Amino acid sequence: MLKQGLIGAALLSTAAMAQVHLHSGVTAVVVQPGWEVSAPATFVNAGTEPVRVIVQMDPTQMPAGAQPYFCWGPQCYAPGVLISPDTVTIAPGAEEHSFKAYVYAEARTAEGSSVVRFILRDATTGRALYEHSVSVSIRTVGSDSLWLLWAQTGATIPTGREGEVGAALYNHSTTPRRLLVRLEPTDLPASALAFCLGDTCYDPGTLHSPDTLVLQPRHFYPRFRCRFSSPTPLAGSVHVVFTDALTNVPLLEYTLRLAPPTGISEAPAQPLFPGSVLIAEDILSLPTTPGTFVELITLAGQQVLRIPATGASTHIPLRHVAPGLYFYRLVHNGSVTAHGVVLKLN
Repeated sequence: MLKQGLIGAALLSTAAMAQVHLHSGVTAVVVQPGWEVSAPATFVNAGTEPVRVIVQMDPTQMPAGAQPYFCWGPQCYAPGVLISPDTVTIAPGAEEHSFKAYVYAEARTAEGSSVVRFILRDATTGRALYEHSVSVSIRTVGSDSLWLLWAQTGATIPTGREGEVGAALYNHSTTPRRLLVRLEPTDLPASALAFCLGDTCYDPGTLHSPDTLVLQPRHFYPRFRCRFSSPTPLAGSVHVVFTDALTNVPLLEYTLRLAPPTGISEAPAQPLFPGSVLIAEDILSLPTTPGTFVELITLAGQQVLRIPATGASTHIPLRHVAPGLYFYRLVHNGSVTAHGVVLKLN
């Protein structure tokens, strides 16, 4: 038997009681096809009790060729792992620094913008604690001679704390490039900004590089970093411009946007999957198409069942499945076409 609605609504309402929220992190990235970019984040338990947390990734909005994956707890997981096998316990008031999202864009990946979503869930109940999204822009940026291979283009920095984001350049020409860096802030005080070239970091408020960055032919340089620190919330943008040191002609530029942390009361209440939670007893019935496989997965990422579709509706026997909360998904030709949450009773 299959039911839905009431428990789904209850799970939605409890999601608003989130204990975990984003403390700081990268919220947007740009990456050139053929390269990879990271997006680390720190979460904090603002509640009064410890919470055991798993992470679920929703990559369904990513284009073909873009392969997101993530780290949580003691290890990083391969692309395609949607639920962290590891559980992390966050004590009250503690910060958790192990999360890091990655996006690898294959050389054939089409340019465009999308979002990869992460849900932090209570490992015991499956309740959604917090939703964290990373905006991803896949595009070729730069001139014929200077490329931006990747950049972290969005960030959240807590008040009174220091944050850092970076970018990687590539000299695609056959001659050395001598570059100067310029920061152009909007709605941000210059005193809150600083930047580093390699091991040299300049004082806050320095908006023009006193030194020249020399990039050798076919040289990869991943050591440009912007730093931010302020006693007040930071919200605004910084336009980063790399110019030719001899002609002062801009060769490459991009924009970095900052936003204050999202408070715990603003944590989204919606579940990762649209619609209500399905409630099943002995049989779960789902609409399917020929060639589709139905998969049932535990909160820890273990696959319990994988059954081929039998027609327009497939009946999945759950008699021997332990009671609890599971994720299901429909897979066709290696792609997820639908997904959701099911609560197995008795």
